[in-house]
Amino acid sequence: MQAKLMALLQQQRTTEAKALCAKLCKANPKNAQLQFLMSAICGQLGEFDKSEYFCKRAIKINPNVPEAWYNLAVAQLNLGKNTAAIDNLKTALNLKPAFPEALTDLGNAYQRIGKHADAANFYQRAIQLKPDFSPAYCNLAEAQFALRDISAAENSLKTSIELNPRLSKARLSFGKILLEKGEKLLALEQFDAALSLEPDNVEHLNRIAEVLKDENQLADAESYYQKAISLAPDNAKLLSNYGLILVQLQKTDEAIALLTQATTLDPTLAEAFYNLATALSAANQQQACETRYLQALALRHEFPEAWMNLGTLRLLQGRLQEARSCFEHALVKRPDYPEAASNLLMALNYDETYSGDEIFERHRHWGTDLAARIPVRDLFPPHPDTNRTGLRIGFVSPDFRTHSVAYFFQSILDQTREDIEIFCYSNILHPDETTHLIRNKVSMWRDITQLSDSAVAELINADCLDALVDLAGHTSGNRLGVFALRPCAVQISYLGYPNTTGLATMDYRITDAIADPEYCGQSYTETLLRMERCFLCYKAKPNIPQPAPLGENNNRPVAFGSFNNLAKLTPSTIELWSSILLGTPGSTLLLKARPLGDSTVADHYREMFQKHGISPERLQLIGWLADAKHYLAYSQIDIALDTYPYNGTTTTCEALWMGRPVVTLAGGLHASRVGASLLSTVGLKNLIAHNPHEYIETAIRVANELHASDHEYHDLRSRMQGSALCDQTDFQKHFFALIEYAVATSATD
Repeated sequence: MQAKLMALLQQQRTTEAKALCAKLCKANPKNAQLQFLMSAICGQLGEFDKSEYFCKRAIKINPNVPEAWYNLAVAQLNLGKNTAAIDNLKTALNLKPAFPEALTDLGNAYQRIGKHADAANFYQRAIQLKPDFSPAYCNLAEAQFALRDISAAENSLKTSIELNPRLSKARLSFGKILLEKGEKLLALEQFDAALSLEPDNVEHLNRIAEVLKDENQLADAESYYQKAISLAPDNAKLLSNYGLILVQLQKTDEAIALLTQATTLDPTLAEAFYNLATALSAANQQQACETRYLQALALRHEFPEAWMNLGTLRLLQGRLQEARSCFEHALVKRPDYPEAASNLLMALNYDETYSGDEIFERHRHWGTDLAARIPVRDLFPPHPDTNRTGLRIGFVSPDFRTHSVAYFFQSILDQTREDIEIFCYSNILHPDETTHLIRNKVSMWRDITQLSDSAVAELINADCLDALVDLAGHTSGNRLGVFALRPCAVQISYLGYPNTTGLATMDYRITDAIADPEYCGQSYTETLLRMERCFLCYKAKPNIPQPAPLGENNNRPVAFGSFNNLAKLTPSTIELWSSILLGTPGSTLLLKARPLGDSTVADHYREMFQKHGISPERLQLIGWLADAKHYLAYSQIDIALDTYPYNGTTTTCEALWMGRPVVTLAGGLHASRVGASLLSTVGLKNLIAHNPHEYIETAIRVANELHASDHEYHDLRSRMQGSALCDQTDFQKHFFALIEYAVATSATD
């Protein structure tokens, strides 16, 4: 019978062997060898409680067999009984000091209780006894990694793989270390190798999918997640990770269903609620999104990403104080969180309770703090190309896509000067048609989405630019950390942000004398370069519908409107607009912003206007509209109202392009003077107010003027097209002249 048992084991017919061994153990209860064999069989089948039981029986019969103590410890390690396992492994080693497997598992036990240095010592002793012991090298690497000795861990894993290329655990660990070093493609090779050894290993599939997601290979990542979920359909973490991929693939409904399932499977998994909030945000379910972020934070208060995204959600809803509080929470949890720091600074521009001096000091402090964290050795010396003539200008942006920044940036393209080269450093995760349009018009295109600030700075420095221009400021996706490293001798802020960057390494800021008149005294860390014309040039998207006639239907009350984002709708702005509506009997106000598509947000704004005497029926609140419908919505209004203290820019240009006059209130800061710059350039200075009372009067005056057939606003598109605001040649002449001035000034310093 025992011979048959051994034959079954050799044939790997483990289940049959177990049944036979159980009979033999029952017939021979005092046979230590059979009890030991039964424990080993149970261990192979993953029945560790039974393995422990039979090991104890074998040891009771014969306590002098080190392998029995070892098997007992292995079973206990799998049962989470670490202390007992350590004691039993030490007993095994007392009986057999030259026992590398026991030393390795003793190291494993110490790893589990966080004693990584002790673990490393036991692994090294095992290797001394058995120099070709690949698993010991692999486990040693894990201890070294925990001790942050990355180089040693990498060397141990290389040895482990060299000794046994088929050890999937070593491949997986090596991949993790390569990820830590930012070498994603090499990490992917190791994960692929591990998967080839264990094709149905869910962890390997998940790891590969995560790397592919980070590399923006979303369709490939999706296929790996699908296979992993087919193997583990109830794995909440896996469902959560996959759900986020579906959001990025714009399969929003599918993502919401999957992520809801993940939260049901594991109501304690904060990441699942966070990812579900992200999906709900994409579906513009604002209230449900906020609820899920709050649930994630209730589960894990130390969750900076959730605080940051909740703040962004509230900022876009115009809840400024709540948004700032969220960003501050995120920074408490993670002080070196650049996105949260920039969002906090961005929020200040909307807030009328902060003075210009306070906003400047916040930005300057951010810049000083960032500079203090950069070692001098990390700064890049200027790297001019003395063999080249002409001008090479680099632009850094996350908005080379269908975005308001792109509408203005395209005016820099199509330039006819052969001595100018334009390099674009793109931080876009999801390129679109506009991305490809821009890419085809520049001298060099660099995708920097997967590169660290240091790597981007090194790339820029090697490109030997004459000037480097930031188009984002503190808006989402910015790479101001690159500019802090000084990869170029001349660094300039332009277009995308209405305030200082706060960086001492940002040399200049391009503006004009209306947006930044000398008498306003707004503070910048940059030196201002003022264009002799408007600092902007608008290039409208092709195929925009023709404007609807203005003021022809005198039988209906005037309709005001604003398509600005809700963060710009401050309490003062709402009060001003309410006064305008009260001063024009029967008039209505149309507001269009993505969050207004959520009824909860829309109701909040109806209540805010109602406090100033404006009944809900005088308001029309609409959410996001696709391109053509967005522009056609201007036909529903007669006059566009600009926001204060943060004026519109693209919205003002679009309103004028669609034939609607815009009334603006000019203040003392750049953010509140862009409207004045745009309207002055188009020859509509009579629409610029300089105090709240004048703003109300101007809007009411224009409303009355529209009832006269000879009003001056009949063909605003033609007027705009004929102005400097759309004169690309004139704009480029002045823009490049300023760049040349900055470069020449730097060369003589």
